[in-house]
Order: sequence, then C-alpha cells, then structure tokens
Amino acid sequence: MAVVFSNTQSNKSSTTSSILPEPIRGSLVLLLTRIFLVMVGTDTIYLSIRVFVFKLNFQVFNGTTVDVIFFFFLICSYLVQIFLIYSVLLHWLNKRYYFESNHLIVKKGIFKTTERIYDLRNLKSVIVTQDIIGEIFHFGTITLAITAPGLAEEISLTEIPHPHKLERQIKKFV
Repeated sequence: MAVVFSNTQSNKSSTTSSILPEPIRGSLVLLLTRIFLVMVGTDTIYLSIRVFVFKLNFQVFNGTTVDVIFFFFLICSYLVQIFLIYSVLLHWLNKRYYFESNHLIVKKGIFKTTERIYDLRNLKSVIVTQDIIGEIFHFGTITLAITAPGLAEEISLTEIPHPHKLERQIKKFV
C-alpha cells in the first residue's frame, strides 16, 4: 500500500495544486469475508426452507407446485443476495481516508459526501489497535488524537490494512 505525502507542481499553472493520493479504504479481506458470509447465510436460509418443505406432507402440494415454490424462493434468495452484497460494498466504499502534505482528509458518503480536513501539525498521538483476527489478516484501527486551540478530537480510522506501516508514516507529523 503506497501512501503519498506530497504536493505536486502543475505545469499548466504557477500555483501549487494538490493531488489526492489513492484513498485508504477498509481491508479487502474484511470486504470479501462479509460478501462470503452474505452468500453462505442466504444459501443456508434457502436450503433450510427446502428441507422444511420436503418434511411437509406432500399430499398437500403436487410436484409442479413444489417446483414453483422452490423456484420462487430461489429467485428471492438471489435478490436478497444481490441487495446485501450491494449494501456491503457500499458500506466499504463509503469511508475514504487521504493523507496529503500535512492534512488528513476523511470523506464519507457515496451520494451525499461529507469531507472533514484535519491539520496533522496538531497531531498529538497515534494508537494502533488490532485484535487477534486483525493481526492474522493484517488490519486494524488507527486512532489519532488531534488538539488545537478550542479543539480536542480523536479520529478513528477503522479496518485499515497494514496499520503499522501507515502508523510509521503518520508519526512523522507528531
């Protein structure tokens, strides 16, 4: 994961323009795990419904009716999977963190975006938190304490891949 901490000069103008580096997003391992769990969960529910219907007395339904019911539940299962995978993906895309020069930019939202800019010259501490799963799959939470006159705020960057690498780069501002 490359994080760029610099400003660039534009050849077209004499002013310094800042280009945002690639955003830091949540861990891909967590994203793929959530998608996998959605698929397994919906398939388990579908399978449970099929088993339940087979346990019913088949004299109530004929063979064609059972096939139509299974087809209906299969289509519903696919629609629920698509919706849940879309929701998981949007949740992952929702939060983006950028480090540019002496600023942390936190952008949230897809359709309605909120942007907060923090001056890293006011950074007082950097704390990395990882549980056992985070250590195995290399993700964690970075908590930044930023203080300024009239402001004391802790910003949590969650599900950050390789948080110790990013911590070393951030600590250059402390």
